[in-house]
Amino acid sequence: MYIKEAKRLKTTMNPIVTKKIKMKNRIALIFFLCSINLGWCQQETAYELPKSKRFIDKVEVFVGPNLSFNYGNKFIENYKDEFVKNTREAKAGYIFGIGAYHPLKDWLDLNLRIFYEQKGTNSQMNTPGLIITSKYDYRFLTVSIAPVAYVGKRKNFSISLGGYFSRIQNAKGEVTVLDTQSNVTFLSNFDGRQIRELRADGSTSSITFAPGLQSFEESEFGVVFSIGYSIKINSTHKLMVQVQDNFGLSNINKQLSVTLNPTEKNHCISALVGYSVSIPSKK
Repeated sequence: MYIKEAKRLKTTMNPIVTKKIKMKNRIALIFFLCSINLGWCQQETAYELPKSKRFIDKVEVFVGPNLSFNYGNKFIENYKDEFVKNTREAKAGYIFGIGAYHPLKDWLDLNLRIFYEQKGTNSQMNTPGLIITSKYDYRFLTVSIAPVAYVGKRKNFSISLGGYFSRIQNAKGEVTVLDTQSNVTFLSNFDGRQIRELRADGSTSSITFAPGLQSFEESEFGVVFSIGYSIKINSTHKLMVQVQDNFGLSNINKQLSVTLNPTEKNHCISALVGYSVSIPSKK
């Protein structure tokens, strides 16, 4: 009896009501599947998004002494022949500047530096009857750019290789000439350069004075290489010690119409102490 009554109700149920029930079930199922899919997408996106970084995430100041090893001619390098002996002496100078770091990867930055440096030459030349000591100070304003790679467990060691471009600011010279025959010393201090030409026997054929920067090219370029070690003070502040080698590739001397100006290229090694501040990443 009950079975027959159930069958009778089923057959007499309104078809419209049946369709509404089915539609509600389908909509509920769609919402359920969408909510699962949306949650999964949000989870995956959270894993894939990289950590937001600033264009510049670290700035620095640095200072230190340097030694120059300029090269290119017999008046500044170690040189010896039958009549002439030239000895390169230590030429100390200084460097100071500022820098900024652009992050490329967790272990790699791009470092831009602007610095002021004093370099030059110091040599003693012995010729028949004369001992000539020449000291020159060149001051350059330099911009360098180099990728910096960090190595080690704590990434506190760094190595970089890049390039630099410099513009000369001034040049000062001091030349002392001792006449060994008469035991008389001549001392000259000047802004610019003395250009000495020698004969085949080592004697001086001419001396030309070029004042100011007339005998120098306005700019020069080269390769910059450095290795360093950083000491962490806290999460944003660090101390840095670094050895930097600026190896010039271009001739800093300008050719003159009145005399031959010998080729000279800069080479300077600096010992730097620096202080850096990290800029927190964007949230």
